[in-house]
Amino acid sequence: MANLYEKVMAELLGHNENNIISDHICAPYDPLQNYQAQVAITYQSFLQSKRTGNQRAQLWYAYYLGKILENIPPEQRTACIKQLIRYYTTATVRTYYIFRKWGTSLIDKTTNLTVPMIYGLKKKDYQSIINYLY
Repeated sequence: MANLYEKVMAELLGHNENNIISDHICAPYDPLQNYQAQVAITYQSFLQSKRTGNQRAQLWYAYYLGKILENIPPEQRTACIKQLIRYYTTATVRTYYIFRKWGTSLIDKTTNLTVPMIYGLKKKDYQSIINYLY
């Protein structure tokens, strides 16, 4: 039985170039909005995709949410993080760094990768994924 790290790596490394790829999901916010509004809108889109079971959309919205959280000024970051529970803060930031490294085009190519899988990675395994040399 493969451990969580092996499952995530298999998803990232084993993508099939012949997969039919649909258009990626665009960020649900306007970049001119303030950061709290961007976080709120993206978080709501993420939760909606979770309720509807759309794993691909969950990964996209987790990526966008992590991107916002990691690129806002520190003095505004605290207020934005308060809108989320710790689980989602960690999961979305991890998702952002994984797909920033591996490329967002992989989001559409993964078939079994989920946000809970990314969250569940041990810290050393997560570090190995974002530092992997391919």
